[in-house]
Parts: sequence; structure tokens; C-alpha cells
Amino acid sequence: MKKKSVFMSLVIAALFVVFAQSALAYQVTTTGGGGFGIYQYMNGGEFTLQVDNDLMPVLNNYSSLTSNQGNTTNTFQSFCLELNEDIKPNTTYNAAMSNAAVAGGIGGATNGVDPISIGTAWLYSAFAKGTLADYDFAGTIAERKASAFDLQYAIWWLEDEKAYDASNIFIQAAIAMFGDAATAKADSNGAYNVMALNLTDVATGDLRQDQLVVVPIPSAIWLLGTAFMGLIGVRRRFTA
Repeated sequence: MKKKSVFMSLVIAALFVVFAQSALAYQVTTTGGGGFGIYQYMNGGEFTLQVDNDLMPVLNNYSSLTSNQGNTTNTFQSFCLELNEDIKPNTTYNAAMSNAAVAGGIGGATNGVDPISIGTAWLYSAFAKGTLADYDFAGTIAERKASAFDLQYAIWWLEDEKAYDASNIFIQAAIAMFGDAATAKADSNGAYNVMALNLTDVATGDLRQDQLVVVPIPSAIWLLGTAFMGLIGVRRRFTA
């Protein structure tokens, strides 16, 4: 009984560590040409985000077409989730990872939380890999900005921030992929390993425009897996 009690205490302690780690803030910095990157257009993406040391592993999920663009280093290209928030050029923000936009923008939020849609996750995952069909990765800066505008609009539509546009090729691609608009707008629940970087002002803590990121695996699963692997070893020592 004593061994079981000790083991359960360790389980509870490890879970506290997991939840504490999942709440840790990272930092990202807007950078590149114009302070947002050479492909940023109007009030949407592509945004060029430079990561801190703790976020460096996410760069492995981006191709040469979507990382270190415009003579930048340790950067990836991203798009925003909310229409009514903003970020500033050449500015560092605190960032926490979750499956939803905080505050939720104009539409789609429940109790201030707006989960990433499955359509958004699918589109952004393909973008990060450099395999998104009809995206002009290799065109001129102006041509790539045009693709960025269309993809950003599609993401905003999928997140209930913009009205439907039948001419948008990425909206149509998402609908074709998932069968209908409602299914494309369903919660992603971490699918495609796409998550939200919930940005806040370093000085004030005020909410800023949340960005998309691809992680190796959903962070909560990775942390839980690490904790339980450690607990297996501890339990073996107690039962040996």
C-alpha cells in the first residue's frame, strides 16, 4: 500500500509539472522586410516570425520555401487568425501555444475562445510543407503576396472572420477536402499538428493577433508522454 501511495503522489506531482510546462510562454519577433517580412500584404500574412531558443524545434516542420525567407534566420512564415487584433513590425511578443485563438476575433468564439478549424489546419500544414496547391511559392514577390492574400482570406473565412468568397481557390480547396463548409469549419482539435501562438504584449500583457504554427506533435501529448515515460521508470524501481 505504501508503494502505491508513493507512486500516486509521484503521478500527481508529475501532472502538476505537465500543466505548468504547457502554460510556459515562448517569444517570437516580427522581422524581415518592412518589419513583417517581404511577403506580408495589407493587414494579413505572410508574417515572418523569428523564434526564441525554446521554439527552435518548430522550424523543422517548415520547408525551405516557408522558413528563413528574405535573408532572415530562425524564422518561419505564418498567418493570423483574428481580424480585429494587430501586431507591430520588428516587435517581440510573448507566445503561449493552444488549439484556439484567445478572444476569438469577430466571429466563431465561445466564451472568448475560438478553436482553429480543421480547414485552416489542413491549409496551413500544406503551406508550411511548401506543397499547398496553387500557392505561388516560386513567383515574384507581388505574385506570392497575391497568394498570401487569398490564403489569409480563406483562413479568416474558415474562422468566421470574413464573408464567403466563391472565387477564392483556397476556400474551395478546403470545402472539396472536407465535403462541405460546415465540416471544413469544424474544430481541428490539434489535427495536422497545427496550433495557435497566442501572442501578448511583453510589457502590458495585452492580447495581440494570434498566429499559426506547426509543431512536431501536439505539445500537450508530447509533455504527457515525456512525464509518463519517466513515471514508468520510477514505478519499476519501486516494484523491483
